[in-house]
Amino acid sequence: MFFPIASPSRVFSGSSRWLIVLAMTAAGLLTGCDRDKQPASPVSESTTASSVVPERRENRLDQTSLAVEQGDLDKAKTLIEALLVAHPEDTDILAMAIEVFSRRKDYAQAATLAEAFATKKPESSSHALVRAFQWHLQTGDFDKAESSLEQAIQLQPNFVPARRLLAQILNAQGRRFKAAQQTRELLKLEPANPDDLLSLIDLSAPFPTVSYADYEKSPTLTILGDARLSNAQVIQRDKAKELAHSAADQFPQSQAAAAFLGRLLANTGDQSELRQWAQSIPAGTERHPEYWATLGTWLRQQQRHQEAIRAFCECLKRDATDRRALRDLIASLEDIGQSGKTLKAKQTLADLDKIYRLARNADAEQSRWIAEQLQRLGRPWESNGWLERASRIDGNLQQLSGQFAGRRKAIASWEAAADAEAISQNRINTTLGLDPEAWPLPDLAELIKSESPSSVPTTETQFALQDVANDLGIQTSFISDYDLTNRKNYLHQTNGGGLAAFDYDLDGCCDIYVAQSGGKPSGVSNANELFRQHATTAFVEMSDLAGVGDKGYSQGVCAADVNQDGWPDLLVANIGTNSLYLNQGDGTYQKVASQAFDSVDQWTSSIAVGDLDGDALPEIVEVNYVDDPTVFELACEGKAISCQPQRFRAAIDRVLRSGHAGGFQKWSAFDASPNYGFGVIIANLDGQAGNDIFISNDGDLNHLWVSEPDERNSTTTDQRFVLTESAGVRGCSIGSRGTAQACMGIALGDFDRNQKPDLHVSNFHNESVNLFLQQESGFFVDSALKLGLQNASMNVLGFGTQATDFDNDGWADLATLNGHLYDARYADIPFRMKPQMFRGGPKGFTLQDESAMNAYGQQATLGRTLATLDWNRDGRIDLLAGHLDQPIALLQNQQTPPGNWIQLQLTGVESERDAIGAEVRLTAGDQSWTAWQVGGDGYMCTNEPIIHFGIGSSPTIETVQISWPSGKKQTFKNVAVNDRYLIVENSDATFPILRPTN
Repeated sequence: MFFPIASPSRVFSGSSRWLIVLAMTAAGLLTGCDRDKQPASPVSESTTASSVVPERRENRLDQTSLAVEQGDLDKAKTLIEALLVAHPEDTDILAMAIEVFSRRKDYAQAATLAEAFATKKPESSSHALVRAFQWHLQTGDFDKAESSLEQAIQLQPNFVPARRLLAQILNAQGRRFKAAQQTRELLKLEPANPDDLLSLIDLSAPFPTVSYADYEKSPTLTILGDARLSNAQVIQRDKAKELAHSAADQFPQSQAAAAFLGRLLANTGDQSELRQWAQSIPAGTERHPEYWATLGTWLRQQQRHQEAIRAFCECLKRDATDRRALRDLIASLEDIGQSGKTLKAKQTLADLDKIYRLARNADAEQSRWIAEQLQRLGRPWESNGWLERASRIDGNLQQLSGQFAGRRKAIASWEAAADAEAISQNRINTTLGLDPEAWPLPDLAELIKSESPSSVPTTETQFALQDVANDLGIQTSFISDYDLTNRKNYLHQTNGGGLAAFDYDLDGCCDIYVAQSGGKPSGVSNANELFRQHATTAFVEMSDLAGVGDKGYSQGVCAADVNQDGWPDLLVANIGTNSLYLNQGDGTYQKVASQAFDSVDQWTSSIAVGDLDGDALPEIVEVNYVDDPTVFELACEGKAISCQPQRFRAAIDRVLRSGHAGGFQKWSAFDASPNYGFGVIIANLDGQAGNDIFISNDGDLNHLWVSEPDERNSTTTDQRFVLTESAGVRGCSIGSRGTAQACMGIALGDFDRNQKPDLHVSNFHNESVNLFLQQESGFFVDSALKLGLQNASMNVLGFGTQATDFDNDGWADLATLNGHLYDARYADIPFRMKPQMFRGGPKGFTLQDESAMNAYGQQATLGRTLATLDWNRDGRIDLLAGHLDQPIALLQNQQTPPGNWIQLQLTGVESERDAIGAEVRLTAGDQSWTAWQVGGDGYMCTNEPIIHFGIGSSPTIETVQISWPSGKKQTFKNVAVNDRYLIVENSDATFPILRPTN
């Protein structure tokens, strides 16, 4: 419908010309055409009140039309203003006035007249109000622009263009909650638009689809949207808080801006700013889900979990897509021992995480899966939309249009007949399994008055690590041909090389293996290096003599007893073909042919060994990165990394199962999806069944493969366990933000000493690390903020990370190597970065001063691989560090005074030889500690295979209890401290391992 045109009796008069122009202009606006262009579509005519208006009125209209046609807009203005005074209710005169003032670029007056026209002719209102919206945008009056669209929708609820324009501008403004209301109405009116469906996946994320940059005041219009964009973009999160404050200052009555700012402040743990925020928010902010998410996070920080649970429920009632609130809700339930009430919420969280990952590029089958989940989660309109998207991909949407129209009608009928509160309650019950009313409603005034929890304490003493590599004969650097001037690099040159610390000749001294690369992955690279330690005085390079100078383009390395003969073998992860070297027991290795290796050409980043099927023989886990030959042809050039891994086809991880007759074969029971794998840990993470695998993925969901009893097991097979991917339902697939991160290194430890293994994961610049603390139920909660790691890790890009007790005070500490992939100093992003060490304690972690690593710690590098060892057997754990721009460093721990300690070296008998997955628990007085025998060790490395405990001032160990992978348990009593012991499965003795002497 267009603006009214002249009656048929006047179609050839002068006035008909401007009326036709006016009608076409209105149509052009609705199809996205320029205001001054006329569309080619024909114009319908409608009868107006002109047939009963005096002739003088018609003459004046003709004169006004002629003046417009001749470009005499001043005369046209004088004529039309006189007509408006004489005939203020005449819609023809209003239509002419709209045209005159819009041509004069008096957009404010044109918009006011268009709104007046709409009130007098509601049946033709929508197009007039859309024009008013455009003109208000021109003048920068965004409130009136929005009001014009809301008026159009109120007058004609089914007018799609107005709803779409309103959704677009609200999304651009960052007012995602209100935009979603319009988008859901669009799903009821027409077949689903792909952008509409995507916009409803995560309402806390930005979703601009239209640019308003051509409007003079657009920065003001989109300031909140820009804040959301900055918060979502890794390299610009520092700007998000500043922009959010500006949005709240410029729009003090904006509930959306206040709610978003509050959430940013809560997520950074800034208690004082939160109090200021809470005292200045505008009325009605509580209608926004992010207001409740803010309160929930704040209350969690105050340890007021019952109120936090209610706040998160209130958030999720308003926004069912808020995965961070759902994650925190589960965490609070876990914290108060209510894990039994989290089962539905955990499954919902896993499904929402998967939907988030799949949605943008979902194929037809994946779209149908999303539709199925959304239907189950009580979101029928979106479910129907995803079914329509699947049919569009299949090419049969047109044929099924009637069916989908029927579905829309059926959903609308059900919705109209049902009670809205009952629908909401049913959705909450389905997704959360909780009654929100059962939890106390937070009191904001009381929260403002509450005291901040005590912060993580600082410590006066510092670690003391000194680089002694050069002095001890370890004089080598990792070579990958990475161009330090950063003019031209390739992705395969950026990740660093593997390190292994192990006693290859069983002389009691820890030796070191260094991976190398250089050249092209398809060619011959620099030989890997083995450094043998002579007693405790020096290292000597032995690669050629030992026969392990692999010349593939090496990445990670793994030292493990693959053939169970008691001697540690070597596996080398290459870009190309991986290598297996068997220890001959005479100081040499033999490279062996393996069909599982030699027939496969792939990019393996990390490699790990451990028994996964429960037959006491080790499996090999290959974590693969990219499966795309073009990755080696596309360089990272210019001011943006053009070769980020997501640009290439992801690789599929493999598990090679050992055979009792020798050799390895791909384990078909391990069915992984493609991903960008980096780090790997093998351990019995859940304390159930057999060993589990955690894999960190670069820019996608992490994987946790949990071992479960094989229901198909019979007397004809020795396979006791199978693996099921469970990271989503166990809370460690993704961090607390709910967005994919560039996960790199992994460190395992019991950081909160609850006798459950936890995981520290390093991430990209401006992404917090993850600290996944395992709860009693087996669910992991990302507690990086709570334990003091979030803010300290935001300005670094972490690679290798390790957890151990460096000062032997009884609490696990953390060390991480940092360094960027590419030089972005033009954007104030650091390139080389200093390493970090965090002292652990009962209240969390404290970042240590740079002097903790002496001269090494004060030098920024491109840090990569990090491994632990006690090279000089003094009971103080040392570090082996690799870089792209510096020699290999051996960081000797010189902590003074150290606490007491004990080290255990385990040998399996009924379990596989390296006893991966064994759990050791110590008790001394009222203190207890737990540690695990781990395979993989994180990022492309192997740690010295000892279990180290710092036990503080405890003078003796009352009990050492070992749970072996075979299921056997052993207990040793009254074990002396400050020594290393060999413990053999089924042996009743502990064997002190003498320290070598010169």
